[in-house]
Amino acid sequence: MRGRDNRTTAIATAILFAPVAMFINGQDVSVKKGEPFTMYVNAPTVAQSPNAVPAPITPAAPPAVAPASFAPASVVPAAPPQSLFTFANGAQAVGTLISFDGSSYTVSTAKGMRQFKKAAIVSIHALTATPVAAATAGK
Repeated sequence: MRGRDNRTTAIATAILFAPVAMFINGQDVSVKKGEPFTMYVNAPTVAQSPNAVPAPITPAAPPAVAPASFAPASVVPAAPPQSLFTFANGAQAVGTLISFDGSSYTVSTAKGMRQFKKAAIVSIHALTATPVAAATAGK
């Protein structure tokens, strides 16, 4: 028993419906605020919404320190968290984010307190602290 040859029907159907299929779009996706989702990318990428307001970086509580007579010589006080600010003109600044009022960031830098406009900033990256061994005097 042999089946019927449907090649002509398949070709005619494709010719009729292919132009219509080009105008069919998928639906827009809405992600609710705070809802997690997974993205797959093929290169290191920083995802940043144009309307997103980065969460302020709050300084960590200072560590409990024993009285000076009991503190080992290698204890180094924790530095406040630092961020790298990259601007649209390619300039960069490193500092501690103090506040954000919706349009500008207040940042404590090595040169003092600075105000950066939100529109001028391309990205903000938290810098990780590198442990530093304290030098021991007299050894």
